[in-house]
Amino acid sequence: MQIRTASTLCALAAIALAVFVWRQCPGEASQPVSSSAVHREHDEDPEGGRTPELTVGDRLPLYPEAAIALRGRVLSVDGVPIEGARVLWIALQKEDVEAIPAWPSPGWGVPERLTLQAGTSRDGAFSFEVEPAPELPFGSVLVALRSGFLAGGIDLAAGEEQLAAAEVVLEPALDTRVHVVAVGGKGQGGATVRHVGSERSSGANDMRPPRYRRFLEQSAITDSEGRVDLPSFPGEQAIWAEQGERVSVPWQGPRPSSVTLTLGESFTIGGTIALPDRATWDAAREGERRMRVWGQTGSLWRPLANIRDLHEGQWGPVRIPLDGVSRYRVRLEGAPIMPIEELFAAPRAGTHKSLDFIATRHAELTLYVEDESGKPIDKATAIAWWNPTIHPAEGLYVEGASRPDGHLDLGGLPHGWVRYRVSAPGHQLLEGQDEVPREPVLITLPRAGRITGHCFHADEPVPDFEVIYWKEGNPQVHRRQSFYGRSDGSFELESLAPGDWSLHASSEDHPCGAPVVVNVSAEKEAYARISIPEAIRGVGQVLDAESGEPITSARVQVYSSGGLERSYPWGPPVLAAQDGTFEVDAFVLGTNYLVVTAEGYADTEVQAVAREQDLLDWGEIRVHRPQSLELQLLGLDELDGVRATELSASTAEGFILPRKLFSADGLVRYDAVPPGDHRLGVTYPDSMWARLQLRLDPGKEWKFDFRVGGPRSLHVRVAPPEGEDVAGKLMLACCQEDNGIFVLRLRPTSSEGVASFHGIRASKVQVWLLAEDGSMASSRDYSFGDRSTLEVEFTRDDVPLRVRVVDSSRAPLAGAWVTVRSLTGGEVHGVDDTDSDGWAVLAGMADMPLLLDVQHGIAGRRQGIPVDASVKEHEIVLAAEGSLEIRVADGAEPLSAVAARIETSGGVTLSDALQADAAGLVSFEALGEGTYRIGLQRSDCWPTIVEKQLGAGEQARLEVQMRRLADLELTLLDESGLLVSGAEVALASAEFAADIDTWLKEERVRAPNGLTTDVRGVIRIESLPRGVYTWSVSFEDKPLSGTFELAAAEVNRVSIRLVH
Repeated sequence: MQIRTASTLCALAAIALAVFVWRQCPGEASQPVSSSAVHREHDEDPEGGRTPELTVGDRLPLYPEAAIALRGRVLSVDGVPIEGARVLWIALQKEDVEAIPAWPSPGWGVPERLTLQAGTSRDGAFSFEVEPAPELPFGSVLVALRSGFLAGGIDLAAGEEQLAAAEVVLEPALDTRVHVVAVGGKGQGGATVRHVGSERSSGANDMRPPRYRRFLEQSAITDSEGRVDLPSFPGEQAIWAEQGERVSVPWQGPRPSSVTLTLGESFTIGGTIALPDRATWDAAREGERRMRVWGQTGSLWRPLANIRDLHEGQWGPVRIPLDGVSRYRVRLEGAPIMPIEELFAAPRAGTHKSLDFIATRHAELTLYVEDESGKPIDKATAIAWWNPTIHPAEGLYVEGASRPDGHLDLGGLPHGWVRYRVSAPGHQLLEGQDEVPREPVLITLPRAGRITGHCFHADEPVPDFEVIYWKEGNPQVHRRQSFYGRSDGSFELESLAPGDWSLHASSEDHPCGAPVVVNVSAEKEAYARISIPEAIRGVGQVLDAESGEPITSARVQVYSSGGLERSYPWGPPVLAAQDGTFEVDAFVLGTNYLVVTAEGYADTEVQAVAREQDLLDWGEIRVHRPQSLELQLLGLDELDGVRATELSASTAEGFILPRKLFSADGLVRYDAVPPGDHRLGVTYPDSMWARLQLRLDPGKEWKFDFRVGGPRSLHVRVAPPEGEDVAGKLMLACCQEDNGIFVLRLRPTSSEGVASFHGIRASKVQVWLLAEDGSMASSRDYSFGDRSTLEVEFTRDDVPLRVRVVDSSRAPLAGAWVTVRSLTGGEVHGVDDTDSDGWAVLAGMADMPLLLDVQHGIAGRRQGIPVDASVKEHEIVLAAEGSLEIRVADGAEPLSAVAARIETSGGVTLSDALQADAAGLVSFEALGEGTYRIGLQRSDCWPTIVEKQLGAGEQARLEVQMRRLADLELTLLDESGLLVSGAEVALASAEFAADIDTWLKEERVRAPNGLTTDVRGVIRIESLPRGVYTWSVSFEDKPLSGTFELAAAEVNRVSIRLVH
């Protein structure tokens, strides 16, 4: 329920000429060439042969010192001279030696630089008569390539080119064997194979590799069988093939022994780049600009091209492969511009996609990153994003890396609030948010652990996969990392805080299975083995919720869950057929999630539970039209020194409502909002935050209000252990307010240890003290009684309640959510998830009888388990083999599209909504022994509650009657047929045994003029359940009464003649 134009052609022609001259010259002579970026349209022939041919000269003559700009030798690690090596001398530019020379996510691609090349003689010697550029103010690098050795090189600082002798040492290594084939598998001779290195290896600590590593590239021509051997490169690298208009998808990974590339159809991209006024740029903060291209193959986004050194004006054309790619992302980035990203579906082969980018420059954020001892961290990286989600999305992010002094600049940010993540090898990842521009922010990173492991499918290593991982606790923030070319299925995850971490993985064709849980300790390495399951086929049909007609334009997006909770999209959206049906192999055992989108309809999230491997039937998915949502702030006059326009609203999960400022009168409005449960946040300018759990039922008016001041205020003073700082403690106040909305309010304590909450509309409130990781450290319940202001002291002297959740075989269940409620079921006292040993820890529980709810995406749920909280340890067996099927009808007519939710007696939702199908059936699967309260709602029906006590393994079926709504226009006439005005009428529902006056006070029905007849003798009441009603009235001092019946879905005009 994501290069060049004319100058390039000149440069390419120069490269072609230089390569031709170099191949005609003896090895010791040096000739100028130009290093080139990847994936451009090439007009020249690269150096060919099964192994790139390297011309070898004789021993270098003894030139006079003045005639030699640089001389040196290439040696093996044993000091043996290496003959026939190709040596490149490359002039560096300013961006190559800037404070942040490497991208935090460097990818691959070689920038164009002035380059000379020479070959080594029998004694490994080489020399260059001239420098690669008239001046070398930023230094230079040497790169050496030779078959049988790992490519290597050295960095030369400015002035070091006059070394007496430069030494390049190469490690022995097997060449990389490349086989280029057509789609049918036949070898393709004469294809060009291109090989480029990444700026850093896959090693955790290789954050600042030598500069020469960014210039590793080579190319060669395949033999008649489509084969060629290439000298090996260190670390991450990419290899692809080209032949005319046919291009392969690049292979990417660390140090391959062999690679097979398949030539397929392609298209080209290109366009223009417009940059903001460079006169306003800070030269010290300017970085290199590049264009990155990704393609989605199955569920993975693969890098396809990385075009370096882009400037204003024309760019391209760049040839992009089509084989197996469904969607593309093209991103222009580089400080100080704000990145721009385009997303589009695969075009037709042989076409050109024009992409014009107009870049803008906005704000910057500087972080100062240090370790716990106060020492600067020079290998930190950061990502900052400004979309309202808890993850970077839609290309709205920038990246940066720290300088040697620990300063880390993030340029290209919009003005306003941004979120960021900072990490470094061996240090924990830290998340934060700030409003930019602002002064530099100090970031202290504690020590961290790491996880290494291997990924398998059917006991075979998976080479290309994505790992999704999260730290157990509340809240759970998912992260992900992709790995390519891992022949042994290996992976490594860095910057992990101590504690339990869950992780699972997906490949191009197979979704994430159940997560494994690994305990991580600081400065230690843990191991995990991940298995990717076979995908389960799912089928369903998308229908219009009102008409029941199929929606032909619907798209179905699968989300990764591992059978537990929704995280990231998996694979591209699937287009439904003309009859609204879809079929996709994408699901796993446990809870699965879909989001259905269609033009003119609201996004709809649905979930279904798979209990067997055969088929997951999603049934009918009914989607609704979007509606508008309004939130009005109340009590604005009590906000001390704060204007309504300084408060904002947004959501960070589920359906995203972007950040909006309230109007001067405290109103915010969103259009095109889907029905469902939404958690709308309200952010204050003083770091306070509130979250409203809104239930948006289709067809109803979505107008809500929220008090920011009065009528009740709570002031909580924290009494921490002796010596502990009282400032900055996060306090969370939660309550079910009088209007039925569940509200959370978050505020840090002041320097005096006080957190104040205003605008509370509830007689009782629960306060949680949060730990640094966001988990609940302790909780207390407070009651206002008849007071409007309450001042309390929060102490932590309680023994926590520990609950261990196990399965039927007594094995611990990690990742199960344990909720503690009051004995009446209406109040939530605490929530925690179980660790790797199955334990949930809930602090602040009073020594009294309570109810426990336990939910696990795969193992199922149990509700309303009574426990005695004076006993501090409990074991709950989650054996959920029961089910509850509910058939909803109005009389004999089944009711479809009824939303069914498990909820508390106070109306707090405990589960996502399920929809009744065309037969009125809705089923809750995997239920264990316990008490279940189900709320049933449909926009044109009277809400209904059903409760059921389930035994262990019980398969229950209930028939539930709902009543569709009707409107009443009641007219009173006297004996002569004249209208009777001003008469008070008592009305009651015979079926529900309820007075209409009570429903009016509860705002369950609407009567504009109450229950007194107007001047026309009429009472109008809207949204009554159909059925029989009684009436009574006192007329001429005598009581009169009677009955009438309302029909559904119409205005019932009832006339009553008052005759004694």
